[in-house]
Amino acid sequence: IMVNMDNSIADGLSASGLAGAVDAPILLAQKNKIPNETKQRLKNVKKIYIIGKELSISKSVETELKNTGAQVTRLGGDDRIKTSYSVAKEVNGIKKVDEVILTNAYKGEADTISAAPVSVRDIAPIVLTDGKSVPFDVKNIQSYCIGSEEIMSNLLVKNTNSVRIEGTDRFETNKNVIDYFFNSADGFYVSDGY
Repeated sequence: IMVNMDNSIADGLSASGLAGAVDAPILLAQKNKIPNETKQRLKNVKKIYIIGKELSISKSVETELKNTGAQVTRLGGDDRIKTSYSVAKEVNGIKKVDEVILTNAYKGEADTISAAPVSVRDIAPIVLTDGKSVPFDVKNIQSYCIGSEEIMSNLLVKNTNSVRIEGTDRFETNKNVIDYFFNSADGFYVSDGY
């Protein structure tokens, strides 16, 4: 799964559920270039997903990937929210989705990072939102909203019948995500919160 390493962290986070569904790593590229370290990981790869439209990863990079002999599928939308829906639909085509994680596309990247391991483990797509609505029906899907009321509105939580997981800041939200989804974990990774 190929994402832009320079300006598309949101696309990379959207790809988490897909990474779990196809048991594949997320590899980093630049808009017009595939770094040598990434090229080395592409040897003998049969299928490659590109996340994002050509503003994220160019047609020339797509052509270079196709020239490896791999099947290349591009998943994208006009913005990061629509790209996340595109990825979620692909995941649903691989494994029926019964759980989604809703986050704010513009004010909730730290919260989305906290939820990414859940997305991979549970094959639960991360669906980016504007914090107010989602343009699909979640009646038969278990939905989680990650973030406080300022980030994910009460109306969105109510309309999606979501479980809200929040904290007073990104660090407490991270702790509460871990407590909710990984309460029996015996190890963890630490990263910079900013």
